[in-house]
Amino acid sequence: GPPEKSLHLASADISTWRKFLSGILTPESANPEFADELHRESGGNFLFAIEIIKELLDTGLLSHKPDGWRLESDWPGKLNVPQGVRSIVERRLARLDPALQPIIELGAVLGRSFLPGEIDALGGGDLLRGRNLDLLVEGGVLIWISLGGEKRLDFSHGQLRRGAYMRLDE
Repeated sequence: GPPEKSLHLASADISTWRKFLSGILTPESANPEFADELHRESGGNFLFAIEIIKELLDTGLLSHKPDGWRLESDWPGKLNVPQGVRSIVERRLARLDPALQPIIELGAVLGRSFLPGEIDALGGGDLLRGRNLDLLVEGGVLIWISLGGEKRLDFSHGQLRRGAYMRLDE
């Protein structure tokens, strides 16, 4: 068949992102912590952000009160992958080389960011051979971050991690 084309959408920069959010929720509600957390959760993808906001409203984690918007502080821990995002994330994960799937699954269990050594400690040392990690970074699934002076791997957005974790239950 024809070669598969992939489109990499650039993530919105944080000032554009905050303008976008204050346009949806009103300026006083788009507090920087929420804006930053939603940016991480959605990977700066506007479609994902809108679906996450809908999910927060549907579940009551975000609600409108007379004095403005009220957001539960632990919302990231209670968030599900919204239906509108689930199929996109599912297709993206399904397209990965089967040899890379276990790295994503172990990473999802470890949490938002992890050290390659933690994959090794879970018995996944063989998975780290060759270019597997590079392929996941080049494919936009994982990114390298520096945290506390350590180079860690992080999911490019929280919805990917949640989606990978949900697949473990299926």
